[in-house]
Amino acid sequence: DKAGFAADAIARASADTMIGDLERTVVMSAYARELGLDDASELGPFTGSYVSLMPTARPLMQLATLVIEASAHARHDTAETLWRRGMPRLMRAVRHADPEAGALRSELAAERAAWDHFHDAVDVVEATPVLRDRLAHLLAGTRVD
Repeated sequence: DKAGFAADAIARASADTMIGDLERTVVMSAYARELGLDDASELGPFTGSYVSLMPTARPLMQLATLVIEASAHARHDTAETLWRRGMPRLMRAVRHADPEAGALRSELAAERAAWDHFHDAVDVVEATPVLRDRLAHLLAGTRVD
C-alpha cells in the first residue's frame, strides 16, 4: 500500500541522512588534518561542526548506538538498513581518509593544482583587455554577467 511504501522510503532516507552525517565526520576531520587546521572554526560553521578529534572511533560508535537504539525501539528495518548501508560507507570513508594510504592527500593536491590553474587563467583574462572584453561579450545577458 502507498502509506507503507512511503513510510519505508522515509525511513531509508532518514537512515541515509544519518549515515551521511557520520561519513562527513570522517571526511571533514581528515580535511582539517591534511590542511593543518587546529581550529575547526576555520572551516566555517557547517563544515567545522563535523570535525572530530576521534574521526574514526566516534562515527563507528555513533553508528553502533543508532543501530542499538533502533532495535531497542523495535525499528528493526531501520536498524538493519543503518548497519547494512552504514558500515560499508563508513569503512570506505575511513580508508579514503587514512593518512597512511594518502588517497585524500593526493585528491587535495589535485584539487589545489586545478584551482591554481583556474586562478592563473582568470589572471590572464583580467590582464588581457581583448580576452576580458570578449568574455564580457560572451557573458552579456547571462546570470553570470
